[in-house]
Amino acid sequence: VEIPIRQVLSPLETRGGPEMIVFLIVYCGERQQLTRAMADSYRDRLEYELSKHLELRENRKGRMVSRPFPYPLLQELIDKQTGDG
Repeated sequence: VEIPIRQVLSPLETRGGPEMIVFLIVYCGERQQLTRAMADSYRDRLEYELSKHLELRENRKGRMVSRPFPYPLLQELIDKQTGDG
């Protein structure tokens, strides 16, 4: 698991809502390819463990992970999403 992007959003940035932490979590396999179903299972377990310590937004829980992509393209995809590329 890799977390290439983390950002804390202030109440100003969330339009008066509570402070919010945003993560981009990348699930990757070292010895074998990681299927979408496997990554989704990891996401489900991660949400369960996090919910013991943090309040998770209901409309964000249970979402299937995005489609797989070749790991070497990670930085290019991040740059596209953040407007840096």
